[in-house]
Amino acid sequence: MPVALEPGRTYVVGINGTHAVNFQSKWGVPLAPTTFTFTTTSSNGEVAAAAGRQPNGPPKIIKMIPKNGADDVTPNLKVLRVTFDRPMAEGFSWTGGGPEFPTIPEGQAPKWSRDSRTCTLPVALEAGKSYRLGLNSPSFKNFASRDGVPLEPVVYRFKTRDD
Repeated sequence: MPVALEPGRTYVVGINGTHAVNFQSKWGVPLAPTTFTFTTTSSNGEVAAAAGRQPNGPPKIIKMIPKNGADDVTPNLKVLRVTFDRPMAEGFSWTGGGPEFPTIPEGQAPKWSRDSRTCTLPVALEAGKSYRLGLNSPSFKNFASRDGVPLEPVVYRFKTRDD
């Protein structure tokens, strides 16, 4: 695939995904979804300044509301809130489904704070119910830092109290 790379930029390249599995063996077995991240050097040979400002490694969650594993969450809570250790890109992957995934009120959607460090997910919770969802997964990695490094997948669980 011919490309034109710019100096001092970070790139994320994905191969295969949940709906695109064109990379396959000669027997038709698809390659597992894979993501590569790399940064080109600037015109003077240095690593991009933006990448240099980021902490090493993948982003980390520094706060979750409610806390992961909490078992006394008020069912009146209207948003789940996740804060990261650095500014993040615009995407998100709140993953999961089925009866343990919280209901998202119609017409509402996740959004980022102005500093791009906190993502909120609007929810309608029920009393006395266990919830389970994910932040990223092996197939969906849209929670990523601005320099393209994805969050390692996290399983997020909590339970609402009986009110």
